[in-house]
Amino acid sequence: MDVARAKFRSKINLSDAYEQIHIVAEDVWKTVFAAPYGMFVSEVMQQGDTNTPSTFQRLMTAMFRDCISRFVHVYLDDIFVFSNTKEEHEEHLRIVFQKLREAQLFLSC
Repeated sequence: MDVARAKFRSKINLSDAYEQIHIVAEDVWKTVFAAPYGMFVSEVMQQGDTNTPSTFQRLMTAMFRDCISRFVHVYLDDIFVFSNTKEEHEEHLRIVFQKLREAQLFLSC
C-alpha cells in the first residue's frame, strides 16, 4: 500500500528515543566525556554519538520488519502508520503499540 493513497495516517514520535536504548556494559567506557567538574560516562545512547542514528534505525527496522511497507514506515524515531479503513487503522496501531510496549519504548505526548 502507498502512504499517499491511504485514507488513514498516523505519525508516532518516540520520546527521547536514543536515550531509551541502553549501551552494553562492556562498551560504556567508550562514552566517556570530560566536563569542568570531572569525567562522566553514559549508560544510554546519546545524540551525537557516532553510531547512534544507524544503530537506532537498525533497531526500528528489525522491530517492525513484518509491518514495513505493508502498513508502517520508520525513520529513526518516527513511525508512520497508514491504512485504508478505520478498523484496519485501529488494528495496525494496536500492533505498533504492542511492539513498542514489548521493546519498552515510550512515546512523546
